[in-house]
Amino acid sequence: MASDGEENSAERDPLCLDWYKEFATPIASKLSGGHFAYMLRSELLSLEKEDESLIVNTRKVPKLFLCISFNEIHDINARNGTIAARFRCYGVWHPTLQGTPESSPDKAKALFLEYVKEARKKYKSSNGKIQSISVKKDKVEEFLNTIKSPKLMFPLAIELERIAEPRIKVYANQFIVWNCAYKIVHSISFDLREFPYDIQQIPIRIGQRQDDVNFDLTIAQVQFSYLCFEIPEWNNVKPTIQKIANGKSGIVILHFERNYT
Repeated sequence: MASDGEENSAERDPLCLDWYKEFATPIASKLSGGHFAYMLRSELLSLEKEDESLIVNTRKVPKLFLCISFNEIHDINARNGTIAARFRCYGVWHPTLQGTPESSPDKAKALFLEYVKEARKKYKSSNGKIQSISVKKDKVEEFLNTIKSPKLMFPLAIELERIAEPRIKVYANQFIVWNCAYKIVHSISFDLREFPYDIQQIPIRIGQRQDDVNFDLTIAQVQFSYLCFEIPEWNNVKPTIQKIANGKSGIVILHFERNYT
């Protein structure tokens, strides 16, 4: 899914997953693979050893893997140069526990270890069926202020609204899974030279707040609900992904073929 000349990390990292088409809802049956969250739970984040201590991530800049899950894409408007969408971002990372401006490293380690121990208890009592513990809604803000977490931005957004509060899970093997839902109106440039047989490439750039770049960001997967394949006038075809060399941002390039029949 990397563009020409871009580094293809899929060969080395199990979290770089294949593109696929969804049916019915974002958590329904799939053509191939599965929903990002299901893949993580069933294959990628299983507990491999009975170690009660924290595994310290020694990376100065931890890796962050994102999945962009589009629930709806609409209003592809060549006259206004905009596209509107609803989507949910999933993020996966192994924290460095260096603390935050609001909290010390010791507090970050203590809080995270508390969640890891609870997740391990669930893992053992369920014979491996339950691998994680959810951070309660009234504890999410404390978690985000204590442990470094993604602060995403969309530089070319004309309008951006967070339509659901972040959700966080801590896995028994010490990974964090975060997700948050957004509604966006994004600026785009249309190439209409081949109209009405045109194919539009629509880049959506996802970065990190400039005063708080904490992660080496990789967009690992893009997924769609069935609504994204019922867009009047357009056929949604396979997207591509670019990773910016410095790891501060990534680009999802959506491809739409005009339905001229």
